[in-house]
Amino acid sequence: MDDPIILALVLAGAALAVAGLIGFNRLIGGWSPAALDDPEAAGARLAEDVVGFEPGEGACAADGRAALVLEADGERLGLVLARGGRTVTRVFRPGEVDAVSRDGAALDFRFSDFTLPRARAIMADDAEAEAWRSKIARFARQS
Repeated sequence: MDDPIILALVLAGAALAVAGLIGFNRLIGGWSPAALDDPEAAGARLAEDVVGFEPGEGACAADGRAALVLEADGERLGLVLARGGRTVTRVFRPGEVDAVSRDGAALDFRFSDFTLPRARAIMADDAEAEAWRSKIARFARQS
């Protein structure tokens, strides 16, 4: 491998093989991102992941990347986030959300969880975002 031309050909062949595998994965449906467009499905996901969670009222973000679901008795707030091809779920009790703020139709969350320190849900419109911000306010930590 002292010849730079042979080294360049080997590297080009390896890059071409990797690009071919990536293209084949896309062709057969790999890398299809998760989407949250149904609050009932998000609630079912929470019920599957969290013992005893019974979904109640819910809403999905307009971009399909997040869903908010209140527990049927209102005691816990469920958050489902689409990350790549999978979903991440978190459940919060009152006082467990560090902060929630609204910027237009976007809700921004901050948590004490180092694996999920912040999240954003872009709701359909400002009115829906404000309605959910007021529902979530009781889950925010009081200073």
